[in-house]
Amino acid sequence: MYTDELVIEYLKGELHPEYGIYVGRPFGIVSGMGKGRYVDLNGDNVVINKKNWEDSQKWFFDGKSKTIKSFAKQNKSWNIMT
Repeated sequence: MYTDELVIEYLKGELHPEYGIYVGRPFGIVSGMGKGRYVDLNGDNVVINKKNWEDSQKWFFDGKSKTIKSFAKQNKSWNIMT
């Protein structure tokens, strides 16, 4: 194995040095549209709702896949379409 093939998996609670986010630590995303609404998962859709801090509004950075996932549906990750 060459060093450029080495995959380092960061553990829950560790700060990922490349992305600057803690692995596995829950966080919420507040909308900049006002009224302090949160990004929420409704089925497979991402929506803006009033804060309720249910698992659908809790997100975490997965250190293995290096993606943002919801506590409500941990088998899915964000996909940004451009």
